[in-house]
Formats: sequence, C-alpha cells, structure tokens
Amino acid sequence: MNYPITWIFLSLCLGALLENVSLVSFPALFALLVLAVVLEFVFYRFRKYGFSRMLLLVCFVILAMLGFRQALDLRFSAAGIEQGEYFFAGKVVSFPIVRENFVSYKVLVEKAGSKKHFVRVKDYALVKDYGVRDVKFGSRIVFKGRLDRFAHGRFVRYVIWVKKKALWRVLQPPSIFENTAAVLSAGINRKFDTYLSVPARDFLLGVFLGRREFVPWQVRSYFINSGTAHILAVSGLHVGMVYFLAGMSLGILGLRRKLRYILLIPLLAIYAFMCGLRPPVVRAVLMAVIYCLYYILERKPLILCSLALAGIIIFLFNPLEYAGISFMLSFLAVAGLIIGFKVVKPLRVKNIFLRRAEDLLLGSLWVNIFIFPILSHFFGHFCFSGIVANLAVIPFLFLILAFTFVFLLFSFIPPAGQILGVGLSFMVGIFIKLAWFLSWQGRACFPANLNFWQVLGYYLILGLLIISIVKGADFIKYRRAAVKS
Repeated sequence: MNYPITWIFLSLCLGALLENVSLVSFPALFALLVLAVVLEFVFYRFRKYGFSRMLLLVCFVILAMLGFRQALDLRFSAAGIEQGEYFFAGKVVSFPIVRENFVSYKVLVEKAGSKKHFVRVKDYALVKDYGVRDVKFGSRIVFKGRLDRFAHGRFVRYVIWVKKKALWRVLQPPSIFENTAAVLSAGINRKFDTYLSVPARDFLLGVFLGRREFVPWQVRSYFINSGTAHILAVSGLHVGMVYFLAGMSLGILGLRRKLRYILLIPLLAIYAFMCGLRPPVVRAVLMAVIYCLYYILERKPLILCSLALAGIIIFLFNPLEYAGISFMLSFLAVAGLIIGFKVVKPLRVKNIFLRRAEDLLLGSLWVNIFIFPILSHFFGHFCFSGIVANLAVIPFLFLILAFTFVFLLFSFIPPAGQILGVGLSFMVGIFIKLAWFLSWQGRACFPANLNFWQVLGYYLILGLLIISIVKGADFIKYRRAAVKS
C-alpha cells in the first residue's frame, strides 16, 4: 500500500462522510472499533497483510466517525442552545470591523447557557456589538446576547446581537503572536489608507489580508458572475502566490536552497497571522510548511502526501472542519491540480506564454471537475465561464500581489509610496474593470442540485476513471518497453 498517509486521510474523509448518514449508536461504533482492532491484530499475526491493512483503514474510518460525531454534538443545535437570550464565553477569531453604530467580529463560542448553568459548545457565531467596545483579535470574552439562526439553503449561520448596556467582559487578553498579527495588519491597513484610492484599498484588504467584508457588493458581483469569486477569499491560491514570490525573492538574494526553505516557514506563518489565522489560510500554510520540510530534511517532496498530512493534522485539532465547504473546496481544488497533471500530461509547447496558458487552462479545468459536485450541492448551480476567465484573472492577480509586496517594501519612503500607490491603484482599477467585462459570461451558469448520494457516486466514478486511465497508461508503457526489448 503506497503512500499510507494518503490512505489514512482518505479513510478519515470517508468516515466524516458516512457519519452524515450513519444511524449507528456511539456504543455500537465503539464495539465495531474494538472488533476491527482485534481482527487486524489476528490477521497481522497470521501474516495476512492485505486483510490487516484493510482492517487498519476501517479502524481509521470508525475513528473519524467517532471524532466527527463528538464535534457535531458540541454545536449549538445539538447542545440545546436555540434562539434566545444567553450568556456566552469564547474567543475572538477575526479582526473587528467598525460599522456606523456597531462592531462586528467572529467568535468561537466555547460555553453558552444561563447565568448559573453553562453547557460546553464549540461553534462559530458572528457578533454584532452595539456597545462599540474595544475588542482585540485573539482575546477571550464573556458576554450576554441574543442568538439568532439564519438558514440559506444548506448553509446555517448564527448571529449574536449584543445590546449597548449588556454584560461584556474580557477574560483573557490576546497572546503576543495575536498582538503581533494585529499590529502588522493595522500597519498595512494604514499604508493602504495613506497611499491607495478607496476602491483599491477595499479590494486589497479582501484579496491580500482576507478581509473580504470590505469589498463592495457590486465588485463582488462582477467576480461571482464571471466565475472567479474564489480570488476574493484568501486561500491556497493566494498562499501559493505568496510562497512563490517569497521563494523567488530569497533566491535573488543568493541564499542556498535549504536556507531558503527554512526562512520561508516563518514568512508564511507571519502571513497567516496577518490574515487573522483564517482556516483556509492556515490549511494552505500548513501544507506549504510540510512541503518545505521535505527539502529541509532532504527528502523527495510528495505533494499529495503533504496535502494528506495537513488534512490529518486539521482533523486532530478540529474534526468539524471536515464539514465546512471551505475545507472541501480547498482540498479538492489542490487534489484536482495534483492528480490532473499526473493523469493528463500537458503538450510540449515551445512558446513559454502558450505553455503557461495551457497550464492555466488545464489547471482550471481539473479544479472545476473536482469541485463541481460540491458547488452544485451547496449552491444549486454551476458556472463554466470561470474556466476561461481564470486565464486572464489569475496571472493579473499574481501581478497585483507582486506589486503589493513591492509597494509595502518601499512605502516607508513617502515619495516612493505615493508613486507606487498610484500605480497599484491603477492596476486594481483595471483588474476590476476586467472582472466587469468578464461578468457577462455569468449566463454560462446552469442549475444543478445534486444530493449527497449523487455527489458520492460522482466521486466514486471519477476515482474509477482516473485509476483506469493511470493503469491503462502504465500498461501501454509496459507494452512499448516489451516491444523495444
């Protein structure tokens, strides 16, 4: 069994999926786990290694089901916390946004209940604080508010309304790392305010620092209709660009490869803190760090194993991430790129621009093939227009991010900051107009609403097709080698 880490990760994913439709009780699952462990040991002792490995994967599937069920039992609905007035205790996990008469921020609620009786929960909620209190990213707070539940299709989100004179108290201040992240983010925000136009500032706060709340809805609609809305959420694409730009900059300085990868780890960690440790950024940075460790330890880099190991670490810390659409789209998109380029080799085009265009087109096609069922399941439609639009949008975004780094590097010199700020504002304006021009392709969307079993069947068929193609290619290579010999 090659790449055991990948198989373990797939077993955890399968367990999380089965838990959504499982009717087996917790004691029965635990008994099945004990039985699988015993049988695995018996088969291993009798040297039946094939059955032993299969049972080991079954153990991981059951462990995933148990862990996922325990995480689901801590959500508001499972803990009996319905809509109404409660006391809450939790951690602020986003930078606060000051509105006209309230402050909004995201909280990971850890306890909820009445004044005398609290229950343990673990769920996210958006807090709208009309007391306009000075809240810090990373601080732990206790407060009183009204919980409301909003459902949009298969999406459910919670909002807590905090009155002006409601109970609100800080239990623990943020750590030094979170304070550093807040200082860095505030410093960059001030540079944007000083030198950039308002549209450019709001756009870069969204695509560079992950604060897409600042991006106007009209601008968002351009990217949604053009099928390129994914660039507005800082995720693996942005972290990959930052990884490439930082690595290229360190290479220009003449540093050795091993030292470059050692320095890349803290640089990526700083960027994750600057973005407020948002889950998509943390996932992408974790995968990039694991990839760097391959070179630091002088091992052959295995991208698929890096992805799987990142997924296993995330499951150990928060199994509930496996239920989020952000997690699904991030990992499926990366898996689509990795597997797609292994299955279908690009043509050997000599022109470098045509070669890059071909890579972008194939990458966009494979990503859309892998994420199509998830988008149709959660949103009820799918757009083909993004496959072509990405050919223009992604290279332009890379140029904007590269120019943003140059702007931040020289913004401490006022004349240079003003000149570069004008240039960056101009580039962002052209980019938004490009998205508006491409948004007419939004008509290329078609309705599709797949249920759970249809999504599962799609991925099973896709997996069988990929395995057949790989096995067929290996057989053709074997036959050609046999004919030549």
